[in-house]
Amino acid sequence: IGANIDARECKTGRTALHMAAENRDAELGSLLLREFRANPHVLDYSGKTPYHLARHDRTFIMILLSSGASYETDFSSDSDYDSDSDSELMVQMHEGFRDLHTNGIVNATA
Repeated sequence: IGANIDARECKTGRTALHMAAENRDAELGSLLLREFRANPHVLDYSGKTPYHLARHDRTFIMILLSSGASYETDFSSDSDYDSDSDSELMVQMHEGFRDLHTNGIVNATA
């Protein structure tokens, strides 16, 4: 019997994948997703997915997307969101990722 890879931390409800995303640990994130089949869609207690927490790390975002994570995340409701500093970048990134996914370059079922 193994441990549940998507087990939540008691205080915040974050999983190991949430923590890897928050710490920008792409190597750990990739391991959790590919080898242990971590679920990239799990919400923490504040409603954030690992994608929310990885939004400033392009490498981690690409790992999440290639593992089936959704790019349809609304950052405007995120209390840590700073619209002055990165809104334009985020819009460009989301449009680019959406195009990659739509054109089959990023495989959402990988």
